[in-house]
Amino acid sequence: MKKSAAKVKATIIYNAPSRKEDVLSNIPPKLNYLARHELSGDWIVPLQKSGNYTISYIQEGRALIKIGKKKYKAKKGSIFIYKPHQAYSGESVKNHHYQTISIQVDFADEEFHHRAVKSGWKDINYFPAKDNWKMRRVLDVLVKESEKKDKNPLLIKNYLVELFAVINEYIESKLKNKVIRKKNLGFAGEMGMKAKAFIEKNYFKKILLKDIAAEVNLSPFRFAHVFKEYAGVSPIEYVIKVRMENAKKLLRTTKKPVSEVANDTGFSDQNYFTRIFKNIEKITPSRYRSGK
Repeated sequence: MKKSAAKVKATIIYNAPSRKEDVLSNIPPKLNYLARHELSGDWIVPLQKSGNYTISYIQEGRALIKIGKKKYKAKKGSIFIYKPHQAYSGESVKNHHYQTISIQVDFADEEFHHRAVKSGWKDINYFPAKDNWKMRRVLDVLVKESEKKDKNPLLIKNYLVELFAVINEYIESKLKNKVIRKKNLGFAGEMGMKAKAFIEKNYFKKILLKDIAAEVNLSPFRFAHVFKEYAGVSPIEYVIKVRMENAKKLLRTTKKPVSEVANDTGFSDQNYFTRIFKNIEKITPSRYRSGK
């Protein structure tokens, strides 16, 4: 079923007062508006661009959000920042009722945008719920204050400034960790490539964790930790991956019996090979070979 253009129910919670009404609120960063947006059914938001910094705080439901070339799974608690002139789009997931708090901020300062992009903001749009609790805490009190009939502009301004301080702290932490990981990957990368080469050369033999660790002069425990950091999988998972790729190649290009394919690729016996193969490929080796 083709998705239709989103019909958004928008409830404005806060609108920036005019300059005459409140000079303080118009001092950058300025909160242009704060609104609750609700979408239902099977919807799609076509590609568009934000004129200012827009924060989207997911309250309910799920969606797929695309920002530039990256796609993200939005769910309750997720936070997104759409930056000026940045293209984004979205679509529903399984007809979830979707609700988000949208906050548009104007810094009235082009220099801020250039500094923010230069310092790393350009590459960070998504703040997952599992580690954005500080942002959510500030956003919750900002929304609560904005909903009051006798809202306090000074408090709203303070919460807004605090929010961007927390966002900046988060981004600086991510960038710092990125630099640390890059340094660590110098050693991990060298060790990982050496370990991978050993596995790819000896996959058809009986390989134990201690054998690979000895090849790179590390204890099995230390090696397993560093290898997973480098490769994203454990050493044994990588051994199985290499064996599986070679087994599939033999099944496609030779007429060797399945038992012989298992033996030639390092699996202890045909039953074990079949069980592993079916668990990964969701099909038996014989059916894989026949293309069924």
